[in-house]
Amino acid sequence: VDMSEDQRIAVNFGVEEAPPATEFVQVRSHIASSAAPPPPPETWDAYQKQDQGHGGVVALINMLKADLEKEINESKVEEKDAQAEYEEFMADSASKRTSDVTVLGNKEYVKAELEASIQRLTGDEKSTKAEAYTKAETLRDLHVECDWLLS
Repeated sequence: VDMSEDQRIAVNFGVEEAPPATEFVQVRSHIASSAAPPPPPETWDAYQKQDQGHGGVVALINMLKADLEKEINESKVEEKDAQAEYEEFMADSASKRTSDVTVLGNKEYVKAELEASIQRLTGDEKSTKAEAYTKAETLRDLHVECDWLLS
């Protein structure tokens, strides 16, 4: 409803009554129809309450909880296996170190014996060469002295 500014002020202060509002009325609804409305369209089946075994927040949380417990158990088993493998590896390493030290000690002993043998044989070689030289000189001297007898 269009009112002038003066009319609006008067209506707000209750001096004047507001002019009647224009109303729109559906004429068709006043006419009685004898036909029934069409049936509603097909949708899903009637509503049924879900049991606790079916979906829902609680079931989802229970499923997540079960998955988490399963993962925790798997990680504990993997950790236990890894710890056992580590301990076995460390025991193997310790025994290998022990055997390596023993082998190294044996090799050092053999090396020392061979070096001593080399020194002894080197000394023996020098004395044997000296003996061979003196025998060769003696033989030469004998040849020099006795060759006139053979000729």
